[in-house]
Amino acid sequence: MIQPTTNTNAAGATSPATIADTPEQISGFMLLALKGALYLESKGMKRRGHSALAVARTQFPGIVTARTAAKALPQLIAQLRKMGVLA
Repeated sequence: MIQPTTNTNAAGATSPATIADTPEQISGFMLLALKGALYLESKGMKRRGHSALAVARTQFPGIVTARTAAKALPQLIAQLRKMGVLA
């Protein structure tokens, strides 16, 4: 399970942080970032480098279009919940 912790910045304010220190947790947070990037791209946001859709195509061979990526998001969310990344 991912353990929450707190960080203190230069001004002395604390903020919640999460430490992912196992390969499973790191891949889970990568999937979480990919989910967010796919959502933003579906709303019209652009990014430099490879698009989130191109990254999703390499990780999930069944994804061909943005529409199939949107349909795959619930499966991705379920996988993140199973990994313990999402509550």
